[in-house]
Amino acid sequence: MTRADKASTGLFGWIRVGSGTHGQHEDDTSFGALWRTLRRDGAGLAALAAIAALAALAAAAPFVGALEPWARAAAFLRPACALLALAAGISRLARGWERRLWAEIAGAVVLWGLAWALLALAAAGTVVSAVAAGALFAAAFVALLSALARPARRRGWSGTVFALGLFIYFALVSAAVDVAVDAVYRQLLYMLVVLDLFAIGKLIHFGGVTRAPRWRMLYSLLALTMIGVLVNDAILLLRLAGVVPRSGVVYGLGWSVPLVFLVLAARLRHHPFASEDSDSERRGGEESRRRDQERADAQARRISEEKLFKAWRSIPDAMLISTVAEGRILEVNDGFLRQFDYERDEVLGKTGVELRLWVEPEDRAMMTRLLRERGAVRNLAFELTRKSGEKRLTLLSGEIVDLEGKACFVMVLRDVTELKSLELASQ
Repeated sequence: MTRADKASTGLFGWIRVGSGTHGQHEDDTSFGALWRTLRRDGAGLAALAAIAALAALAAAAPFVGALEPWARAAAFLRPACALLALAAGISRLARGWERRLWAEIAGAVVLWGLAWALLALAAAGTVVSAVAAGALFAAAFVALLSALARPARRRGWSGTVFALGLFIYFALVSAAVDVAVDAVYRQLLYMLVVLDLFAIGKLIHFGGVTRAPRWRMLYSLLALTMIGVLVNDAILLLRLAGVVPRSGVVYGLGWSVPLVFLVLAARLRHHPFASEDSDSERRGGEESRRRDQERADAQARRISEEKLFKAWRSIPDAMLISTVAEGRILEVNDGFLRQFDYERDEVLGKTGVELRLWVEPEDRAMMTRLLRERGAVRNLAFELTRKSGEKRLTLLSGEIVDLEGKACFVMVLRDVTELKSLELASQ
């Protein structure tokens, strides 16, 4: 199996590929190729360096008391660095849906940061702030899952309903039955752990159904981001339960790891993939063949419509098409014009009532009712009026059809006045 084959065998296959082999072509997703893309990205390197420095500051704070205020500020500066890295690359994206995707991911990071800020600063230690933070966390996950489903073309309400259900169960119900802040906070952490697992599962699923190497790599990096978040939420839950002691080193490094993967995903979005060029050419060929087929189909439809129209015009019996709702005439054939002695522009857009076609207006009401009930009628005898006012005995057959989403009558009107006169004379 070649290195390129390994890269396409699974969501995380590209990680196993590693650096290119000396003397051979280096794969798109090799570490060397990815590093060259990142090395040319000033915004990405700056964000990664800032996150690393802030992580070191948070880890050193427990040992150097003077650094404690700075460590608290670092907790908010690290996601801000990741957010700036996301925002810096949005304008470089050519396709509008991709700009919206990364803007939605950036929005999820903002909501996530606001939730933690609310827990740390706004009305700290109250049930209201904990529930409000839970709502922000749930909204962040909804925004993230909605964004990530876009390239896989898997849109839906499943993520929204799931996050809303967890919020109601873990946050609102918990706050209603237990006003202890620690209990509500613990329930929020349970909610976050479940949402983390749900998001990881979705990312792995989306990556599995995505063939493009770029999105497979990005989904894997984002899955690693959420795995890092899951580990940190689990540590917080265990610390709250007294199982794990508080550690500045773990806290400083732990929350930096998922942010590093998030920045890598955002910045490596611009990594050039040679395979996408061939995919683009293939899609271009398919698009060209599709357009040629559409033109051929359109030409065939025009020929078919022309034949049908010629047949319609040449039928000797009178024929018309009218709307069911108003009885407004949409089309007539030449047989109708000869039989009732009208010009085409005198008929189109008018109703049978306006043309005084019906000797008895109740006849049209009866014919319409029968058509609605049966869907079709055959050889109903009515007296109809020509333009001159002459009454003619006419056999009417018709049915209801759907034309461009509008219910219409298609009717055939055969003048049997002379035939009826001959029958009477023979008697």
